[in-house]
Amino acid sequence: MFLKTKILLLALGLIVFGLSLLAFLYYRGDSLSITPFISPTPAPSISPTTSPLPSANPSESPTPAASPTATPESAKVTAMRQAVAEFETAYQSRNKSKLLNEEMVPPVTQDDKNEQSRLLKGQDLAGIPGGPTLFESATVSEVPTAYTISAIDETNTTVNVVETVAAGKTRPRTLYLQETQGLYLVSRYTRANQNGMYSGLYVD
Repeated sequence: MFLKTKILLLALGLIVFGLSLLAFLYYRGDSLSITPFISPTPAPSISPTTSPLPSANPSESPTPAASPTATPESAKVTAMRQAVAEFETAYQSRNKSKLLNEEMVPPVTQDDKNEQSRLLKGQDLAGIPGGPTLFESATVSEVPTAYTISAIDETNTTVNVVETVAAGKTRPRTLYLQETQGLYLVSRYTRANQNGMYSGLYVD
């Protein structure tokens, strides 16, 4: 009787152990099957930065216009300008001697010599009175107050100017220049249709 009870208890123990083992295995397998899936956080996408390529079509990328380069003025033209400036300055300051003796070449013909003498002193070389005196007689009384150069002819060594002689009044004049001892002097100072050496001094 004691032996049977012992066997029965052992059998029950084995049954309980087996059931416990089965429950353990079942629970473990179920736990593995329901492990939650954790999706990895996606790495932030980085868009590549691209620089615009230069256009292959020249018309789409205009080339900056080149700055015009001024042609340098020749030494002769500069000297001609200077001669005109000195002539006009003496004229505007009413300096007869400087204007006729220093800024103009000496007269060559007898007529030009007599005219120069009359313009300076009111008499010819023989001392005979007559003819207009510069800045005193009405026909040679206009005095420029300003001037502008309208044209320079380097080949023929002439300069065209427009002189202002009164309010709202201008007059065109032409200066013929001649090189003398490295300097340019006025050989003729003329007005329209009058080519005498001193004709530009007279009122139009």
